[in-house]
Amino acid sequence: MKFKLSFLLLNLVVLSVCAQNLKSAGDRYFFQYKYEQAVKEYEKESKETVLTTQQFLNYAEAYFNTKQFKKAWQTYEMILESDAIVTPFHYNKMLRSLYAISGKDEMNKYLENDTILKEASWAENAKFNFDIENKKDVILPNYTIFNIKGNSIAADFSPSFYKDKLLFTSDRVLTLAKKKRKKKREYT
Repeated sequence: MKFKLSFLLLNLVVLSVCAQNLKSAGDRYFFQYKYEQAVKEYEKESKETVLTTQQFLNYAEAYFNTKQFKKAWQTYEMILESDAIVTPFHYNKMLRSLYAISGKDEMNKYLENDTILKEASWAENAKFNFDIENKKDVILPNYTIFNIKGNSIAADFSPSFYKDKLLFTSDRVLTLAKKKRKKKREYT
């Protein structure tokens, strides 16, 4: 009897641990960038169970990425009404959805009345983006982009200046012959 009870208890523990690691079908499709299938699955799942806030955010983003802007807007609105925390990333997608369905004037009206923009950094960011769009009182930097002789087909990134040199990270492969020539130049 003890053996059967122990075996049953062990199986329940293993099943509960495995079940916690399973994601919903909507989540799996969402993280595979299959947004159309994710929308369908989230629709099914929302009828069967209560979705988490993160799943609703994924649901809204899947709508956005499939250009179903009205549904994306409605889902984001529902999330905000539930007093869930919305990141600036999702808030931006929500505003872009509103812009796509109603235009700039409606979006500006929404922004004027929205309490979330009372947070200074979000309001400043929104104002900066709209000023750039309207090009009012914004001085854009004057710069020129050009290729240098050191360019290669490899990925070069993360440039920074050190004294009078440019340092960067690269995916370049140096052959043994190139390394020897480089060392020879350093010593002469």
